[in-house]
Amino acid sequence: MHFSQLFFLFFFLFLFSSLFSQNCLFDERQHEVVNLQDNGIYAQPRDEIIIPVVVHVVWNREEQKISELQVKSQTDRLNQFFNLSDETKQIIDDEFRSRAANPNIKFCLASETPEGEATSGITFTHTSIENIGLSDNVLRTEQGGKSPWNTEKYLNIWVCEMPEDLLGYAYSPPVELEGRDGVVINYKNFGTSGTSYSSSPYNGGKTLVHEIGHYFGLLHLWGRDISDCEEDDLVEDTPKQSKKFGSCKFSRTSCNNKNMLQNFMQQTVDDCLLFFTEGQVARMHSVISEYRMGLVEQEINCNVQLPTEKETLAIFPNPSSGLFHFLYEMSGSSKSVSLKILDLQGRVVDVVKINSGEIHLHNLSHLKSGVYIVFGDNITEKIIIL
Repeated sequence: MHFSQLFFLFFFLFLFSSLFSQNCLFDERQHEVVNLQDNGIYAQPRDEIIIPVVVHVVWNREEQKISELQVKSQTDRLNQFFNLSDETKQIIDDEFRSRAANPNIKFCLASETPEGEATSGITFTHTSIENIGLSDNVLRTEQGGKSPWNTEKYLNIWVCEMPEDLLGYAYSPPVELEGRDGVVINYKNFGTSGTSYSSSPYNGGKTLVHEIGHYFGLLHLWGRDISDCEEDDLVEDTPKQSKKFGSCKFSRTSCNNKNMLQNFMQQTVDDCLLFFTEGQVARMHSVISEYRMGLVEQEINCNVQLPTEKETLAIFPNPSSGLFHFLYEMSGSSKSVSLKILDLQGRVVDVVKINSGEIHLHNLSHLKSGVYIVFGDNITEKIIIL
């Protein structure tokens, strides 16, 4: 059976078996992933790593031709989530907080093409092929897609049309076929603005975080086989599990373990995903050292000229007995947002919906006295209820 036939067979089996979870074709597209434990090459985490990125926007209809601003919103999220902050660490489940680690990886849009010409780090290609992300055509200019830049020196990301239930997939080392390396993402689940607005609950820019985890050698927490507890992800500090979970209920268990639902290599909703573990960080750094050193062994030329969204949130009075005024502002936009109120165990206890430029009065007096986190796509603030 040809590869293309196998791919579509795997895809349809996967689609119907995973209807209520984040759909990632990693297991179906990758027949082998490097087993670093067996090879004995786990490395200590490296110092800061900077990865040059090129984003290939392959569009069939005008709505799929995402803006540079949307691309910038995604690179901002990558740099946020691959650099664990103290504020995020506060809202990780108590049982797993000590295992959370900072990957210390930064991503920048390339400012030079492989030929040395100036670039924004973004390419735009019109295609006549619908749902081009369902095949390797998206990786080939001659097949209606866009051929990658040197995959040893750039992380290539293709943003294109795919069925709504398919969010993305990635290629993990060792790469067996030339040109099949990088990450492919549904245009509706890329970034936090533009086409991603209507893609809740997968519109927080975390689909790409998950897929880049695969690109750096990470498996899903259940490993290859979710039918039993024998398989795992080859990382010691992630608990075994035998099920996929689409929702974020901290009480879920399998394989006699509490499941690590906030881990980026789960398939829970974006609001749930928050961290990588120390073992996962060590594995990613080992993959980079062994297989992707070309990405970091070069002079980095980053593009910093793209537009950016400036978001601010003022909350007053703070502390308060329960009544808070929220003022959210995004430069040049009337965007509405939903801000989640989290307790220190990371549970959502309330939601504040607000439009940019408006002052919104919200009553939180029904909550117990204490410290809470206001959490948005780009904003984290602390409030105190007296």
